[in-house]
Amino acid sequence: FYVDDGCAAVNTVAEAVRVLQETRASLGSFNIHLHKIISNSPEVLAAFPQSELGKFISSKDFDHSENQRILGVEWQVASDEFVVRTNIPNKPYTKRGCLSMNNSLYDPFGLVAPVLLKGRILQRTFLTLGSEKSTAETLGWDDPLPESLRPLWEEWIKTLRDNDSTLKIPRGFLPSNFGEITDQSVHVFSDASLEGTGFVMYLRTVNTNGNIHVAFLMGNSRIAPQKAVSVPRLELCAALEASQATVKVLEYLSLPSDCAVYYTDSLVVIGYLNNTVKRFRRYVTTRVDAILKITKPEHWRYVPTIDNPADLASRPQTIESLLESAWLRGPVLLYEEQITTENVDMSEVELPEAVEIPVITLKTTTASDVLMKLTTDYSSLSKLVGVVKRVLDFLHLLRERVMRRKGISFAGRPPTSGELAIEALIRSAQGRCFPAFKDLNSLPENLHKLCPYIDDKSIIRVGGRLTKSTLSESQKHPILIPHQDPLTTLVIHHYH
Repeated sequence: FYVDDGCAAVNTVAEAVRVLQETRASLGSFNIHLHKIISNSPEVLAAFPQSELGKFISSKDFDHSENQRILGVEWQVASDEFVVRTNIPNKPYTKRGCLSMNNSLYDPFGLVAPVLLKGRILQRTFLTLGSEKSTAETLGWDDPLPESLRPLWEEWIKTLRDNDSTLKIPRGFLPSNFGEITDQSVHVFSDASLEGTGFVMYLRTVNTNGNIHVAFLMGNSRIAPQKAVSVPRLELCAALEASQATVKVLEYLSLPSDCAVYYTDSLVVIGYLNNTVKRFRRYVTTRVDAILKITKPEHWRYVPTIDNPADLASRPQTIESLLESAWLRGPVLLYEEQITTENVDMSEVELPEAVEIPVITLKTTTASDVLMKLTTDYSSLSKLVGVVKRVLDFLHLLRERVMRRKGISFAGRPPTSGELAIEALIRSAQGRCFPAFKDLNSLPENLHKLCPYIDDKSIIRVGGRLTKSTLSESQKHPILIPHQDPLTTLVIHHYH
């Protein structure tokens, strides 16, 4: 129920009568009198007394029944059609009058949305007259509007009132006795211009005999958003509005999302939705992401502008132009046995508002690089060793934290000693001078006579027959350091 009206649809006369009788009986037990019954079937009306039927409707003179209002929509009961009348009342030429006339026409299905677009464009023009510091700032809601805009306003009013124009559309999505349904899909068209954005959707049904029926579901027209300053942006806005509306319609019709097909005459929109390489400005990216959350790129197809009925929704129309167009009946391609759309080469389509992806060069910094920088930054070996000790302690602390996050724990480590810092500096110096020092054969030939070897701390030392002597290890096997390295200079200055 909505306020005091109830609206429902069933498949047979018997079921309609049963639902009404049971509902009346159920509500009657609470002293609620359900009456003013209206139906598109005279058999249903005949099952109830005339006093219980709606005003100006009778099962005996059914074909001459007057139109009824249901949920704000005019319903021509005999022909079972919804009717939209555009003969709006007279209102003063003021801001208040403009707003009242635009809102006086109730069109929930969007049957005449392209006709109302012109009025909304004028309405935005009128309502913004006092928003700027100008002579129009004093215009109030009931003050006369500028005479320079009156011809545009009167022209739009005239297009609505000529011949008391009406638009009709069948209430049902399928004709009676259509037969068993084998396929049903929703086809949505979107378009945009500098004046407005819009979409229109149709329900395409195929029966077992191959007969095709196309029903108008809904349409919509909106004024072009002021922030969308380009046609590609507007086309993207129209595609987003179409996809969001389709989700709701599919839910009402209990149809899966995969049965919806979307059409646009903008190759840029198709390119945006199929892009996997380029990045775009936030305005574009936000709307593309929103569309792809509810649709898939393969659901979108390109259609030429001449075959796109949504082109009417994006530009102001008259009642006559709508009646002569495919707005209500749908485009020709939907009546084809196999819907074919034009294949386009997207490789040559230039997508605007692309953002250059910065090229990031990754450089791996090793411990040797850090120690090299420290060696060149200090002129004293003792200061250098002190800094290296703190650096190594910090690196070890970071390593412990990483290991703990992985669930690995180990015994604590004492602070780095000066000897360990010296050994790290030596390994760094040897690695810089002899990059492949782990392969001793790669050392210069003049060093081979020193019989070099690598000790258990990965440091190159001088070998030879002193191994059998009683000297200390450092005396028997001196450490080999390159003469041109900054560390060698610091060692010499420290001891001499």
